[in-house]
Amino acid sequence: RVVHLTFDDGPSPYTLALLEVLQAHGVKATFFMVGQEIRRYPEVVQAVHQRGHAIGNHTENHRDLTSGSTDARAQLAATSAAILDATGRAPACARPPMGRTNDEVDAIARALGMTMFNSASPNLDGGDYTTPQVPVAAMMLVLDRIPSTPDPVITTFHDGGGDRANTVKAFDQWLDANGSLYRFETLPVCR
Repeated sequence: RVVHLTFDDGPSPYTLALLEVLQAHGVKATFFMVGQEIRRYPEVVQAVHQRGHAIGNHTENHRDLTSGSTDARAQLAATSAAILDATGRAPACARPPMGRTNDEVDAIARALGMTMFNSASPNLDGGDYTTPQVPVAAMMLVLDRIPSTPDPVITTFHDGGGDRANTVKAFDQWLDANGSLYRFETLPVCR
């Protein structure tokens, strides 16, 4: 079974810990990054890129792109520029915060050379964006639903936006027990 692990809201110091876990298990993932965090942690972005993971655009500061008060073009263009500066490669995909997009936002993304990957309803949502963070056991239960989820499986977890230590722990434990059962790939639209 193919599993596409995706992580939003980074980069952050937790991204580095997550990279170590993924590397230990030979797993590739897709990271949807926020522009202001990219400029704060450019070395983390470079590490994600150098280890062969895909990087997508998750806007400049995690704003609703469909809001009349948000300049969607500026949000996406600034983040694409930050990714290009950090990695030497422009992103091929974007994910809208909170899954909110429309035809206009999709057209803006296309004009900027990206496919909008809308995962408002991913196959499996880890729910790890809350504060305080979801317990490790609860995230493990989400991951344990992979066998009963339609192929290909797309998960959404978070490596930024708060304390993500439990996310790192959950993936370390789950991959130790289950990593060899699946083929992990980056999202094709983001390659």
